[in-house]
Amino acid sequence: MALSGVVLLSLAPLSIAGWWGVSPWLTVQTMQSAIADGDAASFSSHVDYPMLRQSVRTEARARLKAEAARTPPFSLKALGLSLALEYVDRMVDSAVSPETLGLVLAGTASAGAWIDTPGLTSLSMLALPALEIRREGLDRFTLSAAGGKDAPELLFRRDGLQWRLSGVHLPPPSADSGEI
Repeated sequence: MALSGVVLLSLAPLSIAGWWGVSPWLTVQTMQSAIADGDAASFSSHVDYPMLRQSVRTEARARLKAEAARTPPFSLKALGLSLALEYVDRMVDSAVSPETLGLVLAGTASAGAWIDTPGLTSLSMLALPALEIRREGLDRFTLSAAGGKDAPELLFRRDGLQWRLSGVHLPPPSADSGEI
């Protein structure tokens, strides 16, 4: 009886370490399956929408401000960028929602491939076969395309025993691409 207690106590840390090592990959695989099946509910169960919206707002604002800094003052482009800065929060709130992602996933399932939706392009990396997970402590990891330099990263946070998509990090736009 005492020997079985010792065995159980020694297996507990190994089980926890195994879960910690494998659970991010299981989460990503579950999200990829949800995309393939068009299962918005399953996909959404792995997304922290309030945190994701805040992250996308921050990234979008940073890109717009960087582009505005490179734009000649009093130009039409400067006017357009200032208007975009005023509306970015509302655009993000409507684009990053369970309903919008549900529509995208439904279209993905019927088309058989990821639909390139403006504002959601960083999520399309989940459809890539080669992904890389980088740990950032015990409760965070980032997901990016394997070997993809200057590619978007999806940020995940641990919520209890589950991982949730909580942010996006976009690479800086190149100066000559015209990309915002």
